[in-house]
Amino acid sequence: VEELVKAGWKNIIKNPTVKDLEENFRQIVNQRNLKELNDEVLTDNEFNELLSQINNLQSPVDVNNYLISTNKYPIYLKRDNGKEVYLNLFDSRMIGAGDSIYQIAEQVNFETDKMYNNRRGDITLLINGLPLIHIELKASGVEVEQATNQIQKYVKEGVFTGLFNMVQVFFAITPEDSLYFANY
Repeated sequence: VEELVKAGWKNIIKNPTVKDLEENFRQIVNQRNLKELNDEVLTDNEFNELLSQINNLQSPVDVNNYLISTNKYPIYLKRDNGKEVYLNLFDSRMIGAGDSIYQIAEQVNFETDKMYNNRRGDITLLINGLPLIHIELKASGVEVEQATNQIQKYVKEGVFTGLFNMVQVFFAITPEDSLYFANY
């Protein structure tokens, strides 16, 4: 985390729930789109529609296309009053520049199906409130594959759904080794 902060990541969010991160995302969407929203923040219904769009993306390719499309064609949303708005969620041309917001979420609390214990992710990196990178850490002497297996188990248990459907890259890291792979 210290190295990420040195590299420009800010706003460390400790021990958030998924709901906390959804609210964080909502605040950023409202902030980034004040003009488009006519200074009227998204209602609960409108925000849930946006989350539904994200959750309905069927594959990492769909997520990537959704993210890329925001560069040229912002995300369409119909407001409760019937007006159409186009939201700017993410602009890959502004990574490392512009007004992108970089945050670190430490120890995210994931609620899972009752047949599993709730899960906790080590580090999630957010760009404009979107969880795009997930990192699992293991101690020195532990095989990096244990972190990889943990990620795969979390995927099977449905941890990376909803807003976390947006994760594009996973990292498995020990002090001695690291692996990274695209979401699958």
